[in-house]
Amino acid sequence: QQQQQQQQQQLATRNEMMEVLRTLTSGDKRTVHGGVFQAHICVLSQTEAVQEIMEALKVAQAFSSVASWSYAYRVSKHALPEQAAAQSTVEGTGDGFDEGCGTKILGVLRRFALHGILLLVCRWQSYGVSPGLELFGTELYGI
Repeated sequence: QQQQQQQQQQLATRNEMMEVLRTLTSGDKRTVHGGVFQAHICVLSQTEAVQEIMEALKVAQAFSSVASWSYAYRVSKHALPEQAAAQSTVEGTGDGFDEGCGTKILGVLRRFALHGILLLVCRWQSYGVSPGLELFGTELYGI
């Protein structure tokens, strides 16, 4: 019976993951000084799904040559079921090879008070680091 419950839980988790991936929306690719950037966004209800989403994207053929993935997320969680009105926000970031990029993305999510979202930016680049990342970051995230 315990094994059956585990199988049902795994199936429920997989179904939820499929629903999350169905909400994935990708922006247009933008070329900036030799680098190509693309933003992606999806609904996120559990922080545990972030790694699974990242793994699913990384193995997708369309993203096989991505040099770096940066992301941030914010998820509102109820502290306790009986205190549904009291919410806390769980946040997280990932920079990939672009130091500080996840923090900048998180700043955008905070500024617009966005919750329940995973926002990712992938970067393709066939040669070394260019000033394009700094230029694009300043343009997109500047205050």
